[in-house]
Amino acid sequence: LNKVCRNIMTEYCLFSKEIRDALKQNPMFGEVIIRVENKRKRKETEFSRYLLSMEKKGFQPTPEQLEHLKFLQS
Repeated sequence: LNKVCRNIMTEYCLFSKEIRDALKQNPMFGEVIIRVENKRKRKETEFSRYLLSMEKKGFQPTPEQLEHLKFLQS
């Protein structure tokens, strides 16, 4: 696969944690996987802060929101 295909596949085809760890060892995918993981960590932080602020205002997170947070953490 060329670089563009690897980038698209890595960003939009969600691999499991085990596959991402294995691909991270591959020089062709390592840089892309690290970038995607950093982006997911940022989204996880933003979303957990959002949920925390909503809880402080008295709103309980929905099961879908909790499931999304769990997805971002995986």
